[in-house]
Amino acid sequence: MIKFYVSNLLKKNSDIFIGIATKDLKIAKKICNELKKRGLKYIFLTPENDFPTYLRVLIYGYRNEFKESSIKNVLFYEDFDSPSKIVDRAYEIALGKEKYSNVVIAIDPGNRIGAAFICDNLIVKTMLFYNIKNLLNEIDSFFKMHFNSKKIILIGKGAYKIGSKIINEINEKYGKEVKLITINEEFSNKNIFNSNNKYISKDERSAISIAKKFLIKI
Repeated sequence: MIKFYVSNLLKKNSDIFIGIATKDLKIAKKICNELKKRGLKYIFLTPENDFPTYLRVLIYGYRNEFKESSIKNVLFYEDFDSPSKIVDRAYEIALGKEKYSNVVIAIDPGNRIGAAFICDNLIVKTMLFYNIKNLLNEIDSFFKMHFNSKKIILIGKGAYKIGSKIINEINEKYGKEVKLITINEEFSNKNIFNSNNKYISKDERSAISIAKKFLIKI
């Protein structure tokens, strides 16, 4: 059975399809959920199916499921340690770029921390964190994937105590390697990003609005 998911979260994704080919339904569900959250179109197939030629990237669960096809961009879930990371890579390959000049992380601090991850002005993903440790781990992973890019972090000035702790942790770990810019909370209007996607929290929307307001100045 072929399943489609289409969202208007990122309208620039309208011609991007990612294929999932595996017999492992648990892996397929994890990848599908991550793709849904980002508003990316996908097709879920078993490895025995014929693959549509319009697929930009094909994700297998395991190497032993691979079969030759016209799809040249192939990834294997077993090579990654999370659904988020393999979807990061699949999406960037689908966009046809191997390297980015700038990678930006916009952060809305608070009891729930919203973050938007951007490559050259394109929102790659948004995430919601409930503690600083997980946020910092994701930042580190994202920067390692783009080690040759200029690294920028935008952080809202709201939730002073949490925001200050995030800033201190970032400065201690990265120093001058990362350009850190603080943003007045008045600019992070949670309604500026209009989407019906139920997977995007208000904190993630706030992070997106911080990014959209200031990306053109970077």
